[in-house]
Amino acid sequence: MAETTYAILAILPVIVWIIYTRLKSWRFNNYSHIPQTHAQSLFLGHLNTIAKFYKQIGDGRRHIDYIVRDMFKASGKSEITLLDLRPVTYPMTVIASHDIAEQISRATKELPWSVPKSPTMTALYTRLIGKYSMISADETERNCCPVIKSANTTRARSGRPSASDSI
Repeated sequence: MAETTYAILAILPVIVWIIYTRLKSWRFNNYSHIPQTHAQSLFLGHLNTIAKFYKQIGDGRRHIDYIVRDMFKASGKSEITLLDLRPVTYPMTVIASHDIAEQISRATKELPWSVPKSPTMTALYTRLIGKYSMISADETERNCCPVIKSANTTRARSGRPSASDSI
């Protein structure tokens, strides 16, 4: 019995160290290429910083946009920053420059239609914008949309451009 206890106690620091290094890599290395202007914690990311800004305002009913605006001013008005909101929700990039927003949203060879959409887009707005909306569709979903499929087959049969060519 004592040997089993000692074996578990010997393995426990190794397991804790592995969990710590994985968590540290997941938190700090995953989005290290995007500038982060505020300090983040290992477990809560930037949620502590957001809580501090809510305390400064003094009203917990304020919208998050006001908090992000105050964080933007406090950070020296950086053009792009990452807010790591995990484990509550997905990380969010705040872009405060029209030039950077244009560069990110421009079509490329890798992404000819648009940038990938947030998974929260379809989860939150499907009832509002519809299941087959072009706003929430990624490139792979655009080929599955019945409206576009019918337009593509009509255009292929007639050889003329259709209204969906301008999309």
